[in-house]
Amino acid sequence: LQVAIDAHTRLVVALGDPQPGNRNDTIVYRTDELWSLASPLVPPPPRRPQGGGTPPIEARAVFAAIVYVLTTGCAWRHLPPGFGVSKATAHRRFVAWTRAGLWRRLHVAALDQLGAKGLIDWSRATADAASVRAKRGAT
Repeated sequence: LQVAIDAHTRLVVALGDPQPGNRNDTIVYRTDELWSLASPLVPPPPRRPQGGGTPPIEARAVFAAIVYVLTTGCAWRHLPPGFGVSKATAHRRFVAWTRAGLWRRLHVAALDQLGAKGLIDWSRATADAASVRAKRGAT
């Protein structure tokens, strides 16, 4: 597995030994569009009350690492070092951003953007529901 990050345009993941002209071995994630939606929604890293410490890792690099883990399904412990983000930092920020509602707000922002461009076909929709019988005496 080889990971290359072009810091401003895309995340390229090469699976196996990429051969020239063999596009099946390469997955290209365009992170510019996704990052442009996410960057205003990402909460700032918490400030240390005592000050000092190492400066926080750039949010875009952490975001790319988290998107990689979420889209490939790899375990956090298998996050490639090419991102420049430790496994612990990526997971810690994922948890913090999840608690802050980043992913829900990013989903809404993406739907809003696609809807504004007329790229969502609302003529088809799926509804999912579950019905569970209440126990006796439950109100």
